[in-house]
Amino acid sequence: MSPPQSKLPRVREAGGPLPDEDDRYRRIFEDARVALWDQDFSEVWSLLEGLRKQGVIDIRAHFAAHPDELTAAIKLVIVRDVNRYAVELFEAESKDQLLGQLGQFFVPETRAVFLEELAAIWEGRRSYEGDTLIRTLQGRTLRVSFTMTWRGERLEHSLVTMLDSRESEEAMQRLAAIVKSSDDAIISKDLNGIIQSWNAGAEELFGWTAAEAIGRPITILIPPDRQAEEPEILSRIRRGESIEHFETVRQAKDGRLIDISLSVSPIRNPTGAIIGASKIARDVTERKRASEMSERLAAIVESSDDAIISKNLNGIITTWNNGAQRIFGYTSEEIIGKPVTILMPPDRVNEEPGILARIRAGERIEHYETVRRRKDGSLIDISLTVSPMRNAQGTVVGASKIGRDITERRRFEKQRDLLMAELSHRVKNTLATVISIERLSYSGQKDVASASRAFRARIQALAHAHGRLAESNWLSVSLKHLIEDELAPYRQDSNVKLSGPEVSLTSHCALSLGLAIHELATNAAKYGALSSPKGVVTISWHVKDGDGLELDWTERGGPNVKAPARAGFGRMLLEQALSQEIGSTVTMDFHPEGLRCSITIPKQEYETQFN
Repeated sequence: MSPPQSKLPRVREAGGPLPDEDDRYRRIFEDARVALWDQDFSEVWSLLEGLRKQGVIDIRAHFAAHPDELTAAIKLVIVRDVNRYAVELFEAESKDQLLGQLGQFFVPETRAVFLEELAAIWEGRRSYEGDTLIRTLQGRTLRVSFTMTWRGERLEHSLVTMLDSRESEEAMQRLAAIVKSSDDAIISKDLNGIIQSWNAGAEELFGWTAAEAIGRPITILIPPDRQAEEPEILSRIRRGESIEHFETVRQAKDGRLIDISLSVSPIRNPTGAIIGASKIARDVTERKRASEMSERLAAIVESSDDAIISKNLNGIITTWNNGAQRIFGYTSEEIIGKPVTILMPPDRVNEEPGILARIRAGERIEHYETVRRRKDGSLIDISLTVSPMRNAQGTVVGASKIGRDITERRRFEKQRDLLMAELSHRVKNTLATVISIERLSYSGQKDVASASRAFRARIQALAHAHGRLAESNWLSVSLKHLIEDELAPYRQDSNVKLSGPEVSLTSHCALSLGLAIHELATNAAKYGALSSPKGVVTISWHVKDGDGLELDWTERGGPNVKAPARAGFGRMLLEQALSQEIGSTVTMDFHPEGLRCSITIPKQEYETQFN
């Protein structure tokens, strides 16, 4: 099945100057050694359509009977543009002398040829070629060979190629040389798609020699999935259409696929009948690769979280991506055309002249950490990479800047430094605490094994407190969790009762109080309420009015209690260390029914939900 006609480029619409998609075509037009004319036949088309509606059937007979109407039709043709060789051939001083009406160049024989042109249009043909006489502006008569091709729905655009017949042979030789030396593949085929001619550019592009390709179907160049294009191309050629810059894929002799831009034009014999097509194929692989690369880069730039900005050598912003909008708050409409200093706080504006000077010198600036300002005035830490932008000649014309928001990184670095300092401080304190525990655990003890067990238990209590702190990033520890950890080995049924609000202790307080609770729990397990099946330890805490937190430890149901003869490690820790470390006030009452201990914790050492 033939592909839809819309897949092939349409015949170029008229209404503008000669096709000049780029400077190359304009240069070809101006420099060609044949006279090229751009003419507008739209009014002639309207005239012929009017005659058709009036019922005219034989256009030649009509104008033969009405020669004045033929003269009027000649005046309707407008010359819009000519090339330099046309100015030379018609002996004019400038183009302007040739523009306008066509009739000034006619002799009687020219009128007869013009009538044949009208007949070709009447019959629906899109081109005509022949020989005629014309008159130069100096009155000299020339015989010329010409080819005329009409374009546009109303024939607004016609290209006339005209050559002095005396130069025809020379021109044909020049044309053959152009075809032979062209880097583009120039091929001709008949209306059955059989290759008739094959230039050196075609051999270079497709790998087939002329001897191998001529006489074979053009489909040898078309990959299997593109075979349906050829019937459509031939169909349009038979209708007299030209196909311009149709981008497709063709296949070389070795099987390689090649991206090409294809232009196809009808070939006519002297009577104007279409007998084949000429094809110009240009390799656009590199151009497409560059275009795809450009599209990918554009997509990367637009999707990047980094700000990617370009500016000229005056520091004026020329491009602005979505990442820049997210980081700085300006839309591209607001910022493009503004100086890049709009992003700099006043104390950083002096950075820009130095950056531009280095860019002009072709230097690249990498990972320059600085501060910039958002639209709302807030400051942001960024890392800048600035690179020179060069034009096709290698001249530096601007700079591309990539700005990465490093605010979070800077915040993390500050937090890391703070934690390292805090860790160093805590390690020193912990080591001092361990040394103190070791000294007091063994001091005056005759039973080394017992002292070792006590030392290990105290270190374990310290480790529990450290573990709780680590879970909270060394910020705070729940008082309830701290007590539960130390009493966990001794809890049975309801022998331990806890009550009080949710309180978070500072890390400093948690370490000291954790050791104190450990000593109270160990003492209760050895000598107090937790050593008896009926014993109960009640621990409660409440906030005193403007005077800190009070924690009460009360034992009941254990052996009778009496004050010890000497102060051991636990009592020393409670009565002296807590006071020295966190400023606590501790009272201990050795009541016969059980120990009562009250600890007051200063308000700067805790936080609570209750007032």
